[in-house]
Amino acid sequence: MKTNRLLYIFYWLIIRIGVLSFASPIFREYGIVDTIITTFICGLVSFLIASALLILSPWIFLILKRIVS
Repeated sequence: MKTNRLLYIFYWLIIRIGVLSFASPIFREYGIVDTIITTFICGLVSFLIASALLILSPWIFLILKRIVS
C-alpha cells in the first residue's frame, strides 16, 4: 500500500512541475529571474550531492577495501 501511495505522490509532483513549466512564458520579460532561480536550484542540488558523497566516501572506501582484500 505504501508503494502505491508513493507512486501517487510522484505522479502529482510530476504533474505540478509540468503545469509550472507553462507559467514561465508568462514572465518572459523577467528572464533574468528564471536564470537566477534555475542556477540557484542547480547549484543547491550539486552541493547536496557533493556533500552526500563526501559524507559517504569513508564508508565506501572501507567497503571496497574489504571486498578487494
